[in-house]
Amino acid sequence: MSGMTSGSDTPGGADPARRADPAGRPGAPATLETPVRDPATQAIAYGLVAALACGLLLFGFAALLSFSAGLVIIALFLGRIVGLSVVSGAQAAVPSAASPRAASGPAPRAGLSGPARTVVAVVLSVLAISGALVATWLYARSTGGVLPFGDYLAQTLGPIAPLEYVVATLAAWWSSR
Repeated sequence: MSGMTSGSDTPGGADPARRADPAGRPGAPATLETPVRDPATQAIAYGLVAALACGLLLFGFAALLSFSAGLVIIALFLGRIVGLSVVSGAQAAVPSAASPRAASGPAPRAGLSGPARTVVAVVLSVLAISGALVATWLYARSTGGVLPFGDYLAQTLGPIAPLEYVVATLAAWWSSR
């Protein structure tokens, strides 16, 4: 077979990993294309990591340290960090105009819209606070507590628990706009 050299399965005998690059330099390693990621999936992933980390911090202060004075401030930072993480994840999934992918190849998906980013950020913030409050209650029950969930929140945190939701929601909304 002409064009095939011994020990090679490719025409011309070139190793597939050493094909000519798009600029025409022979023998240069082939460039690997970066897959286009879904902005919604990446925004949720970034926000989820931030929500879990901040929720654990909230749980640590509320349950392990029994420190309720700073929980509203932690909720503020939770909403802010989750909102910014969602925005960062949504923007990281869309290639910039200067990237080689933007010049050639399939058209990238549009980024997540502002209202969609806001919904994702607010939902993740509310879920993080809910998870931290439930985990705090479960921790209290494991150490001998007997109060039902609502009574526990009312007696230990009072107005702080609803205020956490309000502050985190506003911070997530503001940060993800």
